[in-house]
Amino acid sequence: MFLVDRLVNPIRMSAAAGDVAGGVDRGDSTSAAGDPGSASPVAEPASVPPPAATLDWGAMRKTLPAGLRDNSILDQFDDNGFEGLIKDRIALDALIGREKVPLPGKDATPEDMDRFYRALGRPETPESYDLADFKPPEGLPWDNSLQKVMMEDFHAAGLTNTQAAKIVSAFANRQSEGLQKMQMQAQEARSEAEGALKAELGESYNGFVEMAGRAFEEAFGDNLQAVAEIQMPDGFLFGDHPLIIKAFGNLGKKMAEHGFSGSKQSSATLSFSPEQAQAEIDKMEHPGSETAKILAQTGHPEHKAVKARWRSLYKAANPE
Repeated sequence: MFLVDRLVNPIRMSAAAGDVAGGVDRGDSTSAAGDPGSASPVAEPASVPPPAATLDWGAMRKTLPAGLRDNSILDQFDDNGFEGLIKDRIALDALIGREKVPLPGKDATPEDMDRFYRALGRPETPESYDLADFKPPEGLPWDNSLQKVMMEDFHAAGLTNTQAAKIVSAFANRQSEGLQKMQMQAQEARSEAEGALKAELGESYNGFVEMAGRAFEEAFGDNLQAVAEIQMPDGFLFGDHPLIIKAFGNLGKKMAEHGFSGSKQSSATLSFSPEQAQAEIDKMEHPGSETAKILAQTGHPEHKAVKARWRSLYKAANPE
């Protein structure tokens, strides 16, 4: 055997050499002359320490079969030798633990993958993921049906519960950040559009927006809020879009010019009681009000529309 030849046999040979060097018949304590007094003390053989047990990695590797000897994995132990090999094996056992889970190869079957995912800690079913600690960020509309689909995808991909929870949380946070950014941009755009419309219409801005509101209400009635809050592709809400305000403002002007008060009693001028109609007239004629200024200026672009509304209110306040 390799280790016996290198370690044990040299020790045996050393011990045998010590016996020969003594040259003494341990059974006869007298001298050759037969004079007990002249005999010299028998010297004990010198103690020879065994050679140090050295493990020559290169020599050991040469003794291995060619299929093992030439494997490149062993190259990593050229510097730290047999001791490094032992340490690496110990570390590997500690890392893997008692349950050995082979990595699936390219030919792994679905059953192989399921076995591997279960060993990693994937829940048994998509419904088994525990997201009790997850809460969508405040203000973010959260779709539970989307979450259900995500869990199905995560399960198919082999994700553990911890991985799934972290991904859902990260996704929700990114969605919330994107929504806040979009809302901020929409608010900035709305302010810019409002400023541009004010600059364009000047003093008639408030009256124009009021007429747009009346026309909008007449057009959509009970669905007004739902329609007004429709999200447009450019980030505006439908009811805040400058083009929509302009369109319904112009429609409101036409309605007022023709004395049209609408078919819905909730928004029609004719639905006012005489007292309510008179109160509206008083507001329109109040000194310093926008409508009072427009009524006083016959050349004002909104004069005809405001005057038509005033006439309609006057009829309602003074029924025949």
